[in-house]
Amino acid sequence: VKESGIYQDMLNCDQNAQLMVHSSKMYPTEDCTFFQVLARIMSGTLHAGQEVRVLGENYSLVDEEDSRTLQVGRLWIYEARYKVELNRVPAGNWVLIEGIDQCIVKTSTITDVNMNEDVFIFRPLKFNTQSIIKIAVEPVNPSELPKMLDG
Repeated sequence: VKESGIYQDMLNCDQNAQLMVHSSKMYPTEDCTFFQVLARIMSGTLHAGQEVRVLGENYSLVDEEDSRTLQVGRLWIYEARYKVELNRVPAGNWVLIEGIDQCIVKTSTITDVNMNEDVFIFRPLKFNTQSIIKIAVEPVNPSELPKMLDG
């Protein structure tokens, strides 16, 4: 894998290369209607409105079930306590991404839709923490369980 072009592009943080992004955290918006995905762009340039392929933690070359094509919404970068909206963000930057939160559980790998090479995911982050509290939630009407799960 270290001999591949993608590896060299990420090592050099090449903004003109194929897009490779590693998402690591999701932040809820102020009105709690959706999440913004915090990610680091390892190579390539991410544009607002771009079609991307989101590879989940269970994606593999053998089983591509945990893969979806989505359109990026707006992009922001953090500047102290403010967020600055941008149209494009090049390699090497941390970015907040809107519009791709539906299929991400914890972490993901984001690539170009037309990536020709075999793509492997970034190693998922391990959260070695103990639960402080546990809650069981159920709807008043059992028929509304799917509605509750969708949010």
